[in-house]
Amino acid sequence: MNPQCEVCGESFEREPGFYFGGMYGSYALYTALIAVVFVSCVVLLGINIFYVLAILIPILIISQPVFFRWGRLLWINVFVSYDPEAAKGEKKITPKW
Repeated sequence: MNPQCEVCGESFEREPGFYFGGMYGSYALYTALIAVVFVSCVVLLGINIFYVLAILIPILIISQPVFFRWGRLLWINVFVSYDPEAAKGEKKITPKW
């Protein structure tokens, strides 16, 4: 991970353990994916649960890097607000806290 944003200069190295909360965002994404696939395949379409698991488990393993990054992205967006001027490079982002 880069130490700071190349466009606006926002520091990504907050404090030790800051992105630990990103695991909760990643967990929520995994839970949503599993719930949607389970309800759509098993409940609505009537597919055998073992076939769904055989397909779902490799998908979860392959999508782990993506969900890891999305979880961190969700977590930092809780604490840092978007500033259009900073995105243009005119002003530094100030944290919400």
